[in-house]
Amino acid sequence: MIDIVVKDRRIPSNPARGANLPRKTRKERHYLTHAQVQLLADESRSNSALVLFLAYTGLRWGEAVGLRVHSVDMVRRRVLVRANAVNVRGTIIPGTPKSHEARGVPSPAFLAELLAKQCEGKSRDQLVFGDGVEFTPTQPTVMDGSRVPERGQSNSTRTFRAR
Repeated sequence: MIDIVVKDRRIPSNPARGANLPRKTRKERHYLTHAQVQLLADESRSNSALVLFLAYTGLRWGEAVGLRVHSVDMVRRRVLVRANAVNVRGTIIPGTPKSHEARGVPSPAFLAELLAKQCEGKSRDQLVFGDGVEFTPTQPTVMDGSRVPERGQSNSTRTFRAR
């Protein structure tokens, strides 16, 4: 911003140029155990396949919710991430992935049956998760905090609709 002011000749030089900034400190990461992931999936009821898929593929929520049947390769156990769903002022809008490029992601063998069930009866262009046309998360259930670590509030009232 200041460089623009210098370029416009409103000030002779950028006083912030060369300033030493404090180092960024990384937040400590917390990972769920396999048992905690399974418990979370069980408690998620109709979204259990999505929870397991997110936990074991590493996809972002928006990438998983925007995933279409034709992007799932059951034989190679890979998914092709081509789309993303983002929350824009309370509305979930489809867009490109964060990197703006499609990428292949491996899917563990134990998820194959769950993914096949999610794709069953849907056309190639329909969404994997949800009813194929729309993804609406269910309301979260109250869980015993000692069993599953609290990870902040979730806004589960949002809906992703395929376009």
